[in-house]
Amino acid sequence: MRDFHPLVLFLYFAAVIALSMCALHPVYAALSFAGALTAYICFKGLRASLRLCAWLLLFVLVMTAFNAGFNHAGLTVLAKPGGNPITLEALVFGLTSGVLLASVILWFSCYQEVVGAAGIRIVFGRILPGTSLIVSMVFAFIPRLSNRATALQDAHTALATGEKGIVRLRWLSTMTSALMGWSMESGLVTAASMKARGYGMRKRSSYRPLRWRRYESLLFAALLLLVMAAAVSLVLGLRGYLFYPYISASGSVWQQLPYALIMVLPLLIQGGDKLRWMLSS
Repeated sequence: MRDFHPLVLFLYFAAVIALSMCALHPVYAALSFAGALTAYICFKGLRASLRLCAWLLLFVLVMTAFNAGFNHAGLTVLAKPGGNPITLEALVFGLTSGVLLASVILWFSCYQEVVGAAGIRIVFGRILPGTSLIVSMVFAFIPRLSNRATALQDAHTALATGEKGIVRLRWLSTMTSALMGWSMESGLVTAASMKARGYGMRKRSSYRPLRWRRYESLLFAALLLLVMAAAVSLVLGLRGYLFYPYISASGSVWQQLPYALIMVLPLLIQGGDKLRWMLSS
């Protein structure tokens, strides 16, 4: 999938992220999560996916429990701990919201893995040069900051043992100050380097490492049609589903097919590539 032009990849991930953010429906949220998880496994491998899924599962459970504990709407009462009713509708709503947000996180992770900062510069380099530069720098800055924090934490763990209370808070304050100082210094060095290279002095030229191929025009048009079909499928699904005052759903399985197809598209592409490779060998 990385062989496609970044504009096609950007359209796909922008579409699935937007659709996933609107999919407040148990079936559509599950389809989005399944598609995002399979895509993440294809791009990052099973071990990295299991680590991320453990945190996402905890996030979904916390969100479900939080919604059920504070939202008492719904007619199907399951229990009344402390006189506060826990309803099936609140549980399903919290679970759906948690799965929806987890799928969006996974899709953003897949986007960063496949498109990344270089893809943003290629797509928007000429149209919005300043914005694309800022966005690409942010995407590059966050992993560097995380790696720097991990290195500081590892160094501190190797030097100190058993710190608690106020001593621990002092160390966290020192680490935060060091990270902020490093970030500002890195920003000043980057700004000085760009100024020395003449950035912003004249209209710049842009280097295009990838060319738009003929079949990508057909792929772009087909993807637009599939996105529109999936959007219509989602609108019909949301119109026929209610969480409150009781869960009610209408519609058919075939109605969800376009949405499911666009969510599993990376898996189909990866599977097709493997099949062609096996047949050619």
